[in-house]
Amino acid sequence: MVRTTPFALDELRRRIAAVPVWYHEMELAPGVVTPGEFDMRPFVGSYGFPASLAGLSAVDVGCSNGFFSFHLESLGAARVVAVELRSVVDHDVPRWYLERELARLGPREIERMNREQLEAGFLLARDALGSGVEFRRHHVYELERAMPAEFDLVFCSNLLHHLRDPVGALENLRAAGKPGARLVLGCPCDLSSDASYAVFAGELEGVTWWTMSRAAILRMCRFAGFEQVEWKGHFEFAPASVPENAGTLGIVHARVPSGA
Repeated sequence: MVRTTPFALDELRRRIAAVPVWYHEMELAPGVVTPGEFDMRPFVGSYGFPASLAGLSAVDVGCSNGFFSFHLESLGAARVVAVELRSVVDHDVPRWYLERELARLGPREIERMNREQLEAGFLLARDALGSGVEFRRHHVYELERAMPAEFDLVFCSNLLHHLRDPVGALENLRAAGKPGARLVLGCPCDLSSDASYAVFAGELEGVTWWTMSRAAILRMCRFAGFEQVEWKGHFEFAPASVPENAGTLGIVHARVPSGA
């Protein structure tokens, strides 16, 4: 449900157009939709979110422009925290590549990219929706230290394949959940075999480390300490700029052990 925006519609459209990078398409007012590389609106039901999060706390790790953060808030969550990187240079890339990019870009360009890619879309969407979602800057590997056992629901989608250590990331997601907390995880997957494998992709464009099978994702979740790990289904999705690069996103639900 789209809430009443504090902006006049023409002003909102102008502000949307001034944001250079939109990852998610979002409707910020009736009939006013942002551009975006991914339109996840048709797939929200595939994630299996609870019908209500009333009185609960939730975190969206790797929130980008915040589409799912605002959805969790719309389910009635008493508190939602959206987590994004501090800087574009915090992407999990090889050290040699990071050093090269730091030298090539320089601090001013990095500051501009941080503002345009990691802040502008989220902050405008939050203002337009009159949202109370909190915005925090942490790497997924920092969650155990930064927000231990804070949340009733931990959400993360389309992130694990971008990380050199997906099991370490899952351990940090587990640490952010309260005992008994629910994990809702979306992860690109290869469904061509029932075997458990993670193939090294090593693609710098898009920062992709792994192609993972369904069995591997489930085993990683269990290996990271989650219980009641269940595969909830999958769907096909594609980036707007390269629609031929369609992929499969698998959905996993799990629980933080109640004695954690």
